[in-house]
Amino acid sequence: MKNVVLAFGLGLLLSFFTTRYFFNKQPSAHASEIMNSQEINSKIKSISQNEYQDYLKLKDSAEKYKMADELLGKVMVLFLADLSLNIKNASIASVDKTLQVDYQNQAIDNLQPEKIKEVSKNIQAESVLTTVKLKEEKLVSATSENEALKFLKDLEIPDLATEIKKTKMLSQKQLSMINGKFVGVVTFDNKAEPWRIEWDVNAEIVNGKVNGKQLITLSNSKKVFSRTNGNGEIKDFAAFANDSSAILINSYGDDGYIQLYPFTNTGKFFGNYYLKSNDDKYKKIGIVFLERIN
Repeated sequence: MKNVVLAFGLGLLLSFFTTRYFFNKQPSAHASEIMNSQEINSKIKSISQNEYQDYLKLKDSAEKYKMADELLGKVMVLFLADLSLNIKNASIASVDKTLQVDYQNQAIDNLQPEKIKEVSKNIQAESVLTTVKLKEEKLVSATSENEALKFLKDLEIPDLATEIKKTKMLSQKQLSMINGKFVGVVTFDNKAEPWRIEWDVNAEIVNGKVNGKQLITLSNSKKVFSRTNGNGEIKDFAAFANDSSAILINSYGDDGYIQLYPFTNTGKFFGNYYLKSNDDKYKKIGIVFLERIN
């Protein structure tokens, strides 16, 4: 039964392309696109006249199923490539720019499944980035703390370790935000005893690097259990690589990090707190509240 369905689907797709090949030979605007179109049609004819005929001659059900699956994959790759060329040649003036994805602006010369997967992955990443930026804008302009906390929860980072590796230097605007003395609290999702956090930063950008003095301390009701200080290049404060408005703060050696946002309407800062677990992955375990005292 599966072989029948696969053969039927394969036949329909090949019929579609064969019809296009003989009855819709529209010249392309550019020679490079003509070559792409000719290559697509050549591959379609090869599948139709050779590989598909070989498939029909097979008697063994397992081999027939395997070959039909392979042929369907090849045809779908050609279908996507053909669709891309036709979208590019069509008028897209009225299409929203956010939908004009990469494969509409370039010829797909390499008709391999891996190439299509790569383009699809890039499209998905762009969509996620757009969503994150919209949520960040809503957070920093929130009218109440409860509203800000709601958006903060939506901005939790599932793979912080990867983001840490891609960080970049703070902008001048971000450096101005963290310069000074701050005090705050880390409240935990599991209702454990809160931590007190303080920092004192006096830095400037010199020769493309953030240089100055810093002191970051963490304490509980019993003692100060973490103290990070330095004089020179400051690396414990960084910006995210994806143009996020958040600041990443290394606040507990390499085990604890803060994803910090300004809360415009109050002058305070909110953030998600991440702690490294036994499997070396960072998990969001609490919320950070901070305010400037000097």
